[in-house]
Amino acid sequence: MRLAPVPIRYAGLFPDRLEELARYLAESSLPTHASPQCLSACAYLGLVLCGLIHGIDREEVLAPDWEPLVRLRTIQPLHPEVEEVAAGSFRRREAVLRAVNLGDDADTTGAVCGQLAGACWGETGIPEEWREKLARPAMIEHALGGLL
Repeated sequence: MRLAPVPIRYAGLFPDRLEELARYLAESSLPTHASPQCLSACAYLGLVLCGLIHGIDREEVLAPDWEPLVRLRTIQPLHPEVEEVAAGSFRRREAVLRAVNLGDDADTTGAVCGQLAGACWGETGIPEEWREKLARPAMIEHALGGLL
């Protein structure tokens, strides 16, 4: 759920230094979520975010045969449940609202889905009325500036 800063910070490693990028992406999960499934999910989701950050069309980035994903699978095979998502199981769901309404760990689920939605649609995809109500927008802008 705290993955987005890692692909933002290391987007320059994509696509040429994929092995190093994958290591950073997976390591970001270690302090709180060290299971093989979580490490694999961070590597996959981070790779998708990097592709989107680089302006690659979301349909291409989310394709199960996307070339960087194929390379990632050779570097570190995806956990079976993550592989199912990479193969397209996510296409059977709506986005952020549906994810949050699943209940259980709604903040984590919403954060992960929100990272993907943000990478797909950017800041302009957030309704203006929501952006205007953000607390401490200068702090947010400052933190974002430190990632680039």
